Amino acid sequence: MGGKACGVVEAKKRGTPLTGVEPQSAHGSGGASEELGQSAIFRGYEAPLCFQSTLHRFRAAPAKTTPEFAQIVFRSHVRTGVLRKLGSITTNIGHLTLDKFKAEPFPLPPLDEQGHIVAEVDHRLSIVRGVEAEVDANLKRAQALRQAVLARAFAGVNEAVPSSV
Repeated sequence: MGGKACGVVEAKKRGTPLTGVEPQSAHGSGGASEELGQSAIFRGYEAPLCFQSTLHRFRAAPAKTTPEFAQIVFRSHVRTGVLRKLGSITTNIGHLTLDKFKAEPFPLPPLDEQGHIVAEVDHRLSIVRGVEAEVDANLKRAQALRQAVLARAFAGVNEAVPSSV
């Protein structure tokens, strides 16, 4: 990737089972342009699996990178549009060829720095998840308060609704 050997990228034929594979990041294409290049880390499964023919599999070379760091790079490329520029869209289906995927830029800092980056991203994402949970709870409270205000209004009650509803 980007001229650096950091892992193995493979295109598999339709129906190829995923049995006994090492931890990997699955990087595929398909769907609308904003979905082009979505990725996930696959850590194995007991039953034989098959996957879509549009999926590219990346196996990290342990001496060069980790699946977690590669996942961050791939997600960054999705968010910044790198993969959208490399791919093509036909009839609302995104295509990212293996040759274009292999040409994708891939930053490769030392492994210890990759570990720090993964830890920092995990930390920041946990903060985001906490804020999302708080926003969801506040939205539920606001909806309950709105319902209480409407219920009292339609019942003809002119008193204020307690804020603890």
